[in-house]
Amino acid sequence: MKRMKYIVKTLKYMFKNLWCIILLGLLPAFVYAGAFDFIRYEEFLSEFFTGKLLECTFSDFFCAFSAINVSQWYLAILSVIGFFVSCLFMAVMIALIEKHMRIGKRTLNGIFSKLNDNIVATVVVAFFSGIVYFVWIFAVSLAGVGCVAIFQNSAVAAYIFFVLLLILFTYLMLYTISRILLWLPCQLITGFRMFESLTYAAHLVETKKNPMLLALVLPYVIGNVVLGVCALGGTITLAPVVFFIYLFFFLYLGVLMEVAYFEEAQMEREDLKPAYKRRRV
Repeated sequence: MKRMKYIVKTLKYMFKNLWCIILLGLLPAFVYAGAFDFIRYEEFLSEFFTGKLLECTFSDFFCAFSAINVSQWYLAILSVIGFFVSCLFMAVMIALIEKHMRIGKRTLNGIFSKLNDNIVATVVVAFFSGIVYFVWIFAVSLAGVGCVAIFQNSAVAAYIFFVLLLILFTYLMLYTISRILLWLPCQLITGFRMFESLTYAAHLVETKKNPMLLALVLPYVIGNVVLGVCALGGTITLAPVVFFIYLFFFLYLGVLMEVAYFEEAQMEREDLKPAYKRRRV
């Protein structure tokens, strides 16, 4: 249960305060769902689960996993817009949650004035995380075409090695993100410079890698399994699933960063106290 503490505390905060944070995730989720490449994703799953892995190309692997829809130029632009929209609303949500945990208030007073500081840091951290994600996409895509080329006469071997490499690269991606998960709240709360806050964030999770990693792995796996299963129902049923999964991930990551930072920095959370015990500010 101790290894699940971040998941439990994050979900507890999310559902307790859902009414005041969910509005911040609706537009990012809507834009992302609109830019999602439903056709290529469903085609890849169909080929994968019907024994046609050897027919997949680099483009099939890349488009199925990519967060940027490159099938049409306007969808690619929409994907980029979605990135900046997500950064904007994440910056607001982080400021709101941080204020709530620090002084016990959920008001919007002073939240938007912090955007000048928050938005730049949020974009930088999101961009760096995006690089990690796209390195994973290229690695998985290269692994896929490599398995297809090497095991052209043995579909079973191709499947086994591809799945093993997929698990390995996914672990490395989530491990890397777990090490920088506290980078953003560290910058915004401590006021450290970018490199100093990254070093400090990595130090905070140095002895907490397992709980932090599990807090990313479990929802990531469950979300992708749900998405994959629902993809069998077709594009019409998949669109709302993509929307709600991205909405959940968006809110979950924002809350997880703050929950984990307050926990590891050993900061007292005012939102957990009764109103009469909170600090007066």
